[in-house]
Order: sequence, then structure tokens, then C-alpha cells
Amino acid sequence: MQDAASITDEAVKKPQAVEQAILGATSKEYEDQQHYLQGVRLYLIMVSLCLCLFLTNLEIPIVTTSLIGITDDLGDFNKASWVISSYLLGYVGVLIIFSKLSDVFGRKSILILVVLIFIIFSGACGAAQTIEQLIVFRAFQGIGGAGNYSLSACRYSMLWPPINMTSYVSVPAGAVALGIIVFAMPNGFPFHGIPKEQRPNSIRKLSSKWLLARFDLLGAALLLTATLLLVAALEEADVHYPWKSAFVITFLTISGLSWIGFLLWERHMTQIAKVCEPVFPWRFMESRILLGMILSAIFLGGPWFCSIFQLPQRFQIVNSLSPLQAGFRLIPFTLAAPIGSIVSAALAKAAKIAPLYWVVFASVLQVIGFSLLSTVSNSHNIPAAQYGFQVIAGFGCGINISLLLVMIPFRVQDRDKGKYMTLVVSTKQLVANSNP
Repeated sequence: MQDAASITDEAVKKPQAVEQAILGATSKEYEDQQHYLQGVRLYLIMVSLCLCLFLTNLEIPIVTTSLIGITDDLGDFNKASWVISSYLLGYVGVLIIFSKLSDVFGRKSILILVVLIFIIFSGACGAAQTIEQLIVFRAFQGIGGAGNYSLSACRYSMLWPPINMTSYVSVPAGAVALGIIVFAMPNGFPFHGIPKEQRPNSIRKLSSKWLLARFDLLGAALLLTATLLLVAALEEADVHYPWKSAFVITFLTISGLSWIGFLLWERHMTQIAKVCEPVFPWRFMESRILLGMILSAIFLGGPWFCSIFQLPQRFQIVNSLSPLQAGFRLIPFTLAAPIGSIVSAALAKAAKIAPLYWVVFASVLQVIGFSLLSTVSNSHNIPAAQYGFQVIAGFGCGINISLLLVMIPFRVQDRDKGKYMTLVVSTKQLVANSNP
């Protein structure tokens, strides 16, 4: 019989063989269905996690459409880009780290913590009196949003066997309170279904040196340094400091060295395979399919986030629209994306079309849509064709977003699913934040 790792290439290339491959796998994840929740608890947790994802994503269009009004009230328009970048900076810097922390301390505890951080600093952003206060609060809000998104998406993808992912990957978010996240989870989550004698003793582990020894502190520090300095240099270059200034050159140099050190260290940590678990397992770099998925995230992240950030500002500055009117005119783009996700997931399951062809089709749509958007004139009147261009680009982005989520359970080992999912998300965010 095939094992779970050997079926993944077959699953990507021949989707019609996915069901037989999974049913023939020896992995306990696929054989023992009693470890998956059922009934009311399953749907309560599903809706709760969708709410977390909904709130995290809802924050972005709210701020981007209101950015001009915010800077009019607080002043200092030159720092407006930092209102968005500080959020993304906090978001990208800790995304992979939160995934690793959840592996060590448990997803439920970390999820509750990051949701509280997100809620508290969202309120603090609303109470900010200066642009500097808002930038600081937005950074902490991004930290909470990073954990909120990564842990919710990771936990959501593990609620069902991988073969059922296409049926649930596009379930809409529901309005459920934070309390459901806490009380709907079964006792012992995330170790439900595992005999008590096999469960880790959380209290004992939390107080032991072994727990902290599992966390890759040096890898996390190198990742934070590389990310923060890279984004800070790109944000300030040619704004407050010229490209040839010591500030920009120093930050870019240290960031580059940190990236090199991070990759070398993670390769070393993966090879020695001791108690300490790497933040970025080197086996991700040894799979052409996983590298291809990361490249897909790179080419998706920049255009997606730049469109969400720049289109509302264009509508307000060039076309003299209000923030509310700008938000309405962004709907064709933001609505086409989830429709693309739903349609592609349904067709991928029904038509048995290999994911590779969907990726190519979606990428072509992205190139066409964003190329057409770049041809829109700077006239005061908005051409009607622009809304069609938004639909084409958004539909292509939506297909690729859902495909990445659907493919991960088939291609990534069970122990790496959380880390790889957050890696894909953080890659998109980092590319977006590197486009000042």
C-alpha cells in the first residue's frame, strides 16, 4: 500500500486518482475517521474560525478605503503608507512564528491569545489621537491578525479529511461570538480522539525546559530581523532617505545577511533533527511542487494586495470620490475573488481537472486583468471597462487562493501542514509589503 507521502505527486498530477490513493493510505489521519469532529461542535467551530478569517480580511478594505480620511483627521499624509505597512510588518514578522508556537503550546491557547490581541488593538486604533499612535497600534493589531489568520486557516483545513477539502474550502464566514471559539472546542483540543494516556501533559510541559527547547529561537530572531529591516528599508527609501543613504544600504545589507543566515541555519536544524524543531523545514526547498506553490503565492501576493490598497486611493485622489464610494467601486474585484474560489473548488472536484491546469488558467486571467487595469487613463471619469478588468483579475486571484489551500493537505506531510500554510500566507504578505 502507498504511504501518505508517496501519493501526493500522484494526487497533484492525476486528480482522478486522489480518492483511491487516500483510501489506500496507511496514514492514521486518513484511516481513523473518529479523530475528526462531527455534528454541532464541528459546525460551531467551523463558523467560528470563518468569523476569525472574515474579521482579519475585513480590516484591510476598511482601512484602505478610509486612509485619506484618516490622514485628513490626524494629519501627516507623508506617513500614510506606514498605517498600512506597520500592520503588514507586524503581520509578516510573526506569521510563521505563531505557527511554530501553536505546535509547542497548543493551537487553542495561542488562538485565544491572538484573537484577544487583535480585538484589543483594533479598539486602540479607533481611539488613536495621532498618526504615530495609530501606526504603533496598527503594528500590534497586525501581530494579532497574523496569528488569527494563520491559526484559523490551519485549524479550518484540519477539520475534515483532505478528500473533503474541496467541499468546504469556500464556506462563507458567519457571525459568531468569540465565546464559541472557546466553549465549542471539545475537552483536550487539539488532542480530541486520542486516548488520554497518549496525550501530552500540558501542565507538565509548560513548566519544563523541554518545551522551550523545541522552539527555534535563533531561526525566529533571524527571520524577524530579515523581514523587518527589508520592509523598513523599502518603505523609507526615496521618501525620507535616498537609496544610496547609509540607512537604506545598511538595512538592506543586514537583511540580506539575515536571510542567508536564516536559510543556512534552518537547513542545519533540519539535518540534525534533534529536539529543537526548525521554523522553516528545509524539506520544503527539496520539493519542486512545494517550491512551485510558494512561487504562485509570490506572484499572487503583490498584485492582489497592491490592488486592494491602491484602487481605493486612486478613486479618492484621481476621481474625487468619498471613502464609501471608493469602497463600492472596489466590490467587483473583492467579490470576484471568492466567486472564483467557490467555482474553481466545485469544478476541480466535479470535473476531475488537474490543479496544474487551473493554476495556469488563473495565472493567465491575472496577467490579462492586471495588464488591462494598468491601461486605465487618469481622467476624472471612471471608464465602465475598469469594473470588467477588476472582475477578470479578481477571478484569477480567487482561483489561485483556493487552489493553494486545496493542494496543501495532499502534498505536505501532516506535521508540516501548519508551517507550510503560514509560509504561503506570509510569502504573499511579504511580497505585498515589499511594494511601497
